[in-house]
Amino acid sequence: MTSRRKKKSQLKNPHKKIIIAMEGNKTEPDYFNKLKIEYKKSKLIIPLDRLNTNSDPKHVINQLNDYKKDNDIDVLDELWLIIDTENPDNRSQELLSEIADECETKNYRLGMSNPCFEIWLILHYEDSDSISKTAKCGELKTKWKEIKHNKRQNKENILDFLTIAVNNAEKLDIDKTTRYPNTIGTRVYKLIKSILDN
Repeated sequence: MTSRRKKKSQLKNPHKKIIIAMEGNKTEPDYFNKLKIEYKKSKLIIPLDRLNTNSDPKHVINQLNDYKKDNDIDVLDELWLIIDTENPDNRSQELLSEIADECETKNYRLGMSNPCFEIWLILHYEDSDSISKTAKCGELKTKWKEIKHNKRQNKENILDFLTIAVNNAEKLDIDKTTRYPNTIGTRVYKLIKSILDN
C-alpha cells in the first residue's frame, strides 16, 4: 500500500515550482497571493518587486529572466508570464507577437488575457455566454467591481469557484492553436490547471 502511495506522489512531482510574473499593482498580485496562501503545496513563487509598478510586458518578462538567472530552475519547474493584450500603452500585435516569441524561445508559459485580467476574474462567477464578445477593458473592470462588491457582501471566496472559471475560460478559448487569445478570452486557466494538478 505504501509503495503505491509513494509512486503516486512521485508522479505528481511535489517539488515542482511555479513561478509567476505579472502586470498590475493590485488586482493580479491580490489574486495570486490568495492562491499562494491557499495552495501552499503547489510551491507558487511570485518574484515581483511591487515597488516598481511598470506594467510593460518586457519589464515583466525581465522579472522571469532575473529570477531564472539568480535561482536554480529544475527542468519540471514552470515560469509563467501573466499579461494583457490591452493596456494604456495601446499594445500592438507586433509587441504581443514579440513577447510570445520570447516566451517560446525561453520555454516560458504565457497566460495572456484579452483584453484584460478582469475577464478571468469574471469567469469565476459568470458563464462565458454572458460576456459580450466585443467588451472593452473598461467595461470588464466595471463589471468586475460590481461582482466583487456583491460577492464581498455574501462573503464568498473567489477561489471556491476555480474549476468553474477554468471551464468557462476553456469554453471561451475557441482557437487553442494560437499562442494567445485573439478574441475575448484568457489563457490564465492553463496556469490554474497546472497549479491544481501540482
